[in-house]
Amino acid sequence: MPPSPAGNQDGWAPHTSSHDRPANVVSRVSMHWGHIAFFYLVEQMHRWERFVFRFDKQFTSMGALKSINGDAPLLREFEVSSVEAAFFAEWPWLPNASAGSPVVLPNLQTLTLQHTPFKWSSPMLRNLHTLNLRALPTSHLPLDRILHILSNNIALQSVALHFQGVLPAVLPLQPLALPSVTSISLGGTSSSRTCSTPLLYQRSRV
Repeated sequence: MPPSPAGNQDGWAPHTSSHDRPANVVSRVSMHWGHIAFFYLVEQMHRWERFVFRFDKQFTSMGALKSINGDAPLLREFEVSSVEAAFFAEWPWLPNASAGSPVVLPNLQTLTLQHTPFKWSSPMLRNLHTLNLRALPTSHLPLDRILHILSNNIALQSVALHFQGVLPAVLPLQPLALPSVTSISLGGTSSSRTCSTPLLYQRSRV
């Protein structure tokens, strides 16, 4: 009788788990999964109505988020939130789009960006009803640019802005009214103010 073939040839044998793989193989797999997943997600941006991605800490393939670019005509809510503060280089993604970029987001009403990069002049930060920004520790904006964000969203109903540091205004400050706001949280702490009736917030010229 000829000898049996070397190795396990049983088709019903369990597959080798990732725990049994060499560390370098697991590292390569974790490095690519995000890029593959986001490639297919971004291909369907024209169908997005709600996009929410939350994670606790940095992961190997988080650079795949940079591929989020393009038009999303049906998108109503967008969130990318990280619990852990990280340090990023300039990301060429949608929240970092320049002011003149032809971005099509006609239905976007809710935007949440926590510990992720964004530009104060991004077209994504316009005409919102709910805005939640928790800036990176290295992101210190002048006060007039923060007010510029708010002035582009006069219909805001709920707003939370958290910055580790705010720089003095570069341009003269203009009065700002947000008559529809019912919930507001400003600063770098958890302090907030919530009201059941519409409020008028106005920043006087200084």
